[in-house]
Amino acid sequence: MIKSGEDPIAALRRKGYAEEETAISYDVEKGCLRVDLAKSTLNPDIIYRTFCMRGGENPPVTAQEAPFELRPCEPLQLRIFLDRSILEVFANRRQCITQRIYPTRKDSIGIRLFALGGAVNVSALDAWDMSPSNPW
Repeated sequence: MIKSGEDPIAALRRKGYAEEETAISYDVEKGCLRVDLAKSTLNPDIIYRTFCMRGGENPPVTAQEAPFELRPCEPLQLRIFLDRSILEVFANRRQCITQRIYPTRKDSIGIRLFALGGAVNVSALDAWDMSPSNPW
């Protein structure tokens, strides 16, 4: 859990000095949950796009953002699910960002937690390996 007024960041599917990573952040001032895709893959052929169900253009993006405001004194609770290419980020059971990512390095499996502009109090961190649902 992270107290309101702080900007937590998690970097997933990370290797070494962040050659490849997908960053998750929350901007308190903007009230915005964000998944940064700028370094999610080393494959130059992968282009992340917005998805518009209304038939408009799907321009390239380097991040997915969703509005999310914490209530006064409410801690930020993130539940992050990650498998081979699916990333789901749930914030306080009220907002979700789902994104496909395509890391190229087999060793891009690291996770890093840090904060910009303040301290973070991580009250719980659970991780577990999931068995593949598809044996192929």
